[in-house]
Amino acid sequence: MDMDPPKFPRAGAARLAPGAREGGDRPAPAPGWSPLVSIVTVVYRGAETLAETIASVAAQDYDGIEYIVIDGGSTDGTVELIEQNQRHISYWRSEPDGGIYDAMNKGIGLARGQLIKLLNADDLLCPGSVGRAAQAYRDGAAGGVIQSDLELIDERGAFIKVMRADRARNPFGGVVHPSWYVDRAVYERHGLYLPSFRVSADYELFARLQTRRVRFFHLDPPLVRFRAGGASSGFTGLAERYRVNRHYLGTAAALRFLALHGYVKVRGRIARAVFDEHALAAIQRRLSAASGLRSSSRSRPSR
Repeated sequence: MDMDPPKFPRAGAARLAPGAREGGDRPAPAPGWSPLVSIVTVVYRGAETLAETIASVAAQDYDGIEYIVIDGGSTDGTVELIEQNQRHISYWRSEPDGGIYDAMNKGIGLARGQLIKLLNADDLLCPGSVGRAAQAYRDGAAGGVIQSDLELIDERGAFIKVMRADRARNPFGGVVHPSWYVDRAVYERHGLYLPSFRVSADYELFARLQTRRVRFFHLDPPLVRFRAGGASSGFTGLAERYRVNRHYLGTAAALRFLALHGYVKVRGRIARAVFDEHALAAIQRRLSAASGLRSSSRSRPSR
């Protein structure tokens, strides 16, 4: 598989495909904002959740925001919803694309901000998320990636649990890509997402940045509310992650992590056939509490 990443587009990103639609009425931020934060939402047939996503951007208390929405040519009412909310959107475009990562690359190419945030069309920014990331950028996180744990929510938006960034099921660490705010210099220097991947280009970019020693800065509490489910929650990504790990780590390590990822996926599928996400989260909390009690008991000095 070709692992040569697309370069940050220098020109031509604004070209429209025949029949494309575009718009946007959000006023431009006043000159002098630093950092200007570009939020990019890519969507295809997302009419059920996109309005909540847009509202979470509109509710931010940071004025230096450019908001871009890239639609893949939806016909389910998504475009009409975007038009109804374009007072909150700096620029939107609807046209066929080559998939989610092609759309992400397009949005990044259109972004003018120093800090770029990809926000999924069914996820939500936590209150104050942009302001906190911008402050971290000013405090020394420029030149890297700002991330956090993720607040996992269900399809109704109800809290399930916090997904920790330090979970160690991957050789490069936990991938919490939905939380990322990325300095545009990172994309310019290291390239964009590989559209040849269907669901794992974010993991490939994570591996690429980790092996190139790009700095990651962790913020607490979570910056984003991440909705359970989605394309990457299935089995499609197993083969793609194996290819990524083989490219960066070699065949032996890639096979070890393929076995681990496969076990985790199968175990998760079995568990979700019996319990919903809320029940699973409650079981995990009880197990963690019991494990903590056992550890505490073992650590007590004997009399």
